[in-house]
Amino acid sequence: MANPEQVARQEIDRLLVAAGWVVQDIASANLHATRGVALREFPLNPGHGHADYLLYVDGRECPNFCVRGGMLNSSLRDVR
Repeated sequence: MANPEQVARQEIDRLLVAAGWVVQDIASANLHATRGVALREFPLNPGHGHADYLLYVDGRECPNFCVRGGMLNSSLRDVR
């Protein structure tokens, strides 16, 4: 049975895909696969662990992007 974190990640993956993102693992990442790419389990600098998701738009990192509950009905088209 999946633990709560796995269940949450599955739901986040589903919501990202529904909003137009392509969700990828870091090992098989292609930042230019589509306009919006979300990388799972992105390693940070040593001693800082990992980001659950790192988002890229048009091949560029979005370090300050924040997903809020109120944005769940937004799509990738709404990203400026």
